[in-house]
Amino acid sequence: MHVLMVCSGNVCRSPMAEYMLRDALRRRGVSDIEGEGISVSSAGLLRLPPRPMDETCLNLLDESFDAADAGRSGIDASLHESTPFYNTPYARCAGTNVLVLCFEHDHIDEVLIENPSLVRSTFLITEFAELCLAAAKRGDFDRPATFGGDGIGDADAKDGESTAIVADDAASRLLTVMRNAPFLRPGLTPAAGIPDPYHRSLNDYRNAYDAIRQCVNDIVSILP
Repeated sequence: MHVLMVCSGNVCRSPMAEYMLRDALRRRGVSDIEGEGISVSSAGLLRLPPRPMDETCLNLLDESFDAADAGRSGIDASLHESTPFYNTPYARCAGTNVLVLCFEHDHIDEVLIENPSLVRSTFLITEFAELCLAAAKRGDFDRPATFGGDGIGDADAKDGESTAIVADDAASRLLTVMRNAPFLRPGLTPAAGIPDPYHRSLNDYRNAYDAIRQCVNDIVSILP
């Protein structure tokens, strides 16, 4: 399974989320090899030439550490280069086994204009984090999920529709949340986006960083 973070320029929010999630998955022992676990990348909707991550975001990631793990340093994102969404395979893929997490409602609209097949796979990161917690509270992971050929969970798939795969690994749990999203949403307050901190105050950067970190923590908390 692949998780793609999408924001405007791919220099602040989406790369911070990419590196945070990749680090959290690694510490949880989830493989980042596509086809074996959960791979992660990020992209931007603006058609810009490659640029490094915003320096303030780099510094916030570099300063991040778990106080309970004194031996762990911050996250090094110095090799990041921005990538336009339109140059990724996900702008044209069939929408299977990919989760697209955006930071504003407008981002979702643009992603779906470019690739309508991602309609069941694209969420605000804040909403998806809430959906993960709601799915866990409802007991959606108490039994293995069944997935149809489209990669989205379909526990009620009939014989002949697709080849069913029964599993309870990290990727399958994310797919379960994606599948159950329409049933979980009515019980949730509509999620807000995470504002772009680019060229704003340090406090704005920290607010974005903290909001993204909370979302990543909530998403990873449901994984086995």
